[in-house]
Amino acid sequence: MFHQVKSIRAAFLACAVALIAPSIVSADQITLTFEEHGFAITGDCKSATNSSYVIVTDHGEVTVPKDMVTHDGADCVSPTAVIVAAG
Repeated sequence: MFHQVKSIRAAFLACAVALIAPSIVSADQITLTFEEHGFAITGDCKSATNSSYVIVTDHGEVTVPKDMVTHDGADCVSPTAVIVAAG
């Protein structure tokens, strides 16, 4: 049952990403490739956490799990927080 749910989730994700992936890549964009499923998504990196990337495509914002993709392009880093010391 778990394998079937995982396959359905992967198929749904593949269809959703394929609909929003632009075909032209600019120098400031990143490409996240789903090697196992044979497709990629390209956009501007908004942020990254230990577990996911958030990229902005022509069709909106997409959150992608890091363990499902390989990363190509500029570094995708999270904005750093500013810490103000009281004193």
